[in-house]
Amino acid sequence: MKISYLLIIAVLAASCKSSVEVAEEPENFTVITSGQFASEKMELGTLHKMPFTSKVSCNATIVTSPNGTAEISIPLSGMVSKVFVTPGQRIIKGEALFELSGNGLIDLQKDFVAASLQKIRLQDEYDRVLLLYKENIGSKKEYQLTESEYKSALVNYNALALKLSQAGINAAEVENGKISSSGIIRSPINGMVSDIDMVLGHYVQEGDKLMEIIDTGQFLIKLAVFPKDINKLKAGQKVLFYPVEGDTSSCLAVLTSVGTTVDIELKAIECYAKPVNLNKYSLITNAYTNAEIVTGVDSVLCLPVDALLKSDNHYSLLKLAKQDKDNYYFSKTPVVTGRRYGDYLEIAGKNDYGSVLVRGAYNIAAE
Repeated sequence: MKISYLLIIAVLAASCKSSVEVAEEPENFTVITSGQFASEKMELGTLHKMPFTSKVSCNATIVTSPNGTAEISIPLSGMVSKVFVTPGQRIIKGEALFELSGNGLIDLQKDFVAASLQKIRLQDEYDRVLLLYKENIGSKKEYQLTESEYKSALVNYNALALKLSQAGINAAEVENGKISSSGIIRSPINGMVSDIDMVLGHYVQEGDKLMEIIDTGQFLIKLAVFPKDINKLKAGQKVLFYPVEGDTSSCLAVLTSVGTTVDIELKAIECYAKPVNLNKYSLITNAYTNAEIVTGVDSVLCLPVDALLKSDNHYSLLKLAKQDKDNYYFSKTPVVTGRRYGDYLEIAGKNDYGSVLVRGAYNIAAE
């Protein structure tokens, strides 16, 4: 009997020992209580597609087009007798800028009157010789000489009339004998006075730069693009730029030209974009800023950045494994990420993860 009991006890002991050795280990879940889930405002969801924008980032400068800047000078020497504008003032085309006076202006009018009289005399002579030549009375040589003298006088007359116009004097009035002691210099474009380099009584020389006017409606964005990115660009692409470096609100422009030459100093290629709806922006000439050229848009699977756990350079998402009334059970699943766009990260692969944690993962320490 003792032997039988011992055999039974040995068999039972061996049986118990065997059942412990084959027991399955519990699954390694990340467990979040229902209370924590609610208090941390966590949310469940799935991977979804959204448009991701491919961009080329570059430095930029706000400049004016060649037709958007006017440097004001005069066609002769004189003295500034009045200034009608101030720096920063907005003006329209034809508005008076300053008044110029001096003996040079009076001499120019005298020369013009003399040129006008000579033109009239030579025109009469030319008409007479032309009539005789057509009737085969006058000689061809005489006709050609008279024609040459008349056209030379006409060119001189027109040139002096143009100089008077540039000096702000009405040539027709001068031709009728009205001589002015001064002329009004007027703006050739609409814009804003950006620079004044003169004062009352200032004697200026012919060709001196006296003032600059900028047409704020003709701003351009000059982009410095690295050669490695230039093949991604083409005219018509959208450009997002910032009026001043450090601004968070972007403005829209359209790429108008793509350069082909590398600037030796900048190691970049100059491209240009034209802002859209310029009247909405307050742009500053020659201001340095940054810009992004939109080169493409495609739809990709993604998750919010704060839905992912990061460990070193690797990311994982939390996939819902099961749920009961007290807890959520998540399995940490490694994923391959791609581009980042705002607060979202591209997730490579297919959308076969089911329900995942889409908000609140940043509060969970990555293991």
